[in-house]
Amino acid sequence: MEETVEIDYEISDQVSDINTLEKYKEQFDKMLGIDISTTGEFLEDNLRDFIQYINSTSSPASTPSPAHQQAYALYVLAICSLGETPRSELTDEFYTTRYFPLLYSALSNYMPPFRKLLATQDSRIYEFVEEKASDIVGFSLAVYNLSANVIKSDTQKIFLKTFFIETSPYNIQDIHTYYYTQLQYIYYEYIKNKTKGLVPIEDLIELQQVSKISSYSRLSIYEQGIRNHRIKLMCHNSDTLKEIDRNYDRLRGRIISNKFVSLFKQSSGVSIHDDKTTLVYLNSMNLSALEEAYPLVCKLLRSIRVKSNIELFNDIEKLEIRDTIYHTTFNKLKPTLGSKVSNKLASHLAQSVTMDLVSGEYIDPRTMSRVTVNSRVFISQFQKFLLTVLESLETL
Repeated sequence: MEETVEIDYEISDQVSDINTLEKYKEQFDKMLGIDISTTGEFLEDNLRDFIQYINSTSSPASTPSPAHQQAYALYVLAICSLGETPRSELTDEFYTTRYFPLLYSALSNYMPPFRKLLATQDSRIYEFVEEKASDIVGFSLAVYNLSANVIKSDTQKIFLKTFFIETSPYNIQDIHTYYYTQLQYIYYEYIKNKTKGLVPIEDLIELQQVSKISSYSRLSIYEQGIRNHRIKLMCHNSDTLKEIDRNYDRLRGRIISNKFVSLFKQSSGVSIHDDKTTLVYLNSMNLSALEEAYPLVCKLLRSIRVKSNIELFNDIEKLEIRDTIYHTTFNKLKPTLGSKVSNKLASHLAQSVTMDLVSGEYIDPRTMSRVTVNSRVFISQFQKFLLTVLESLETL
């Protein structure tokens, strides 16, 4: 069960005061003690305490929704993690080792309402973009072999590096509409960049008009031009895939074989031998058919399995998985091989595959957060996936 940080709404309305933000920065350095020259590791307990500190010392005059309150806490965390270094001098390594691990750890563990808000916005906008420019989006997915998840992750990361840190959420009346407009603009630039010069983009004109962000002063026009140029540059490369590559290297000493990858290779004919290349490939490629049929299996397939005392399934669930593998395999092989041989093969497969599947911990390489699944739904999906794998094998 997710741990939710309690929020105190009744403290202070001086949320935009520069001195208050400076105090947060002092407390951030004291509690987390992260320096850009270090590995960027931090203690989860310290992160939780810092978020509680923000929530207990800030609240606007009018009580916001939990998502709005958490948006401010994440905004403070983002500003503090940026430090005094000019944004133009921040490196990819900084974002990978410090900025995104902090923000995504906070979102995953302590900010369910705001995390849900961002996920909902992402899904709505992606569906909107598909509706307005389905041919172009389909072309982009096919030519670049992009996963919809990578597109959503890339655009969200661009948002967290640009628009999100430019305005305090407490100076925004309606964060749903405000963030939706900004994310929509990023989607437009992202898709346009991926298809530029290859297909007509007339279908995106309406999207561009809807996504246009208003400016009212000469200074804001200049700032918007600089920011929009940065966004266009970010759209050239996938932040998500670069982070997956780096995060694999960070976890290399703890990584153990992911059996889902082996099963997928058996059923699909993928012949990549390097594990890191395979991971990047699986996270970048469009697996829409697999995601639709077995979303939880696909979730674990795209994860990094590491040594850990924390396990994804309890003992009862492990037995259910083992029995599922045994009965599915036995029933599939029995008509061809007979009961005796099928029993031996199914027993061996059930024992070995179960051990490989259930031990260790699964990490999302995009966010470095722990992957969890509903065991009952997973077992049902895995049984169907296993049948697909068995049907693709000429010999076991």
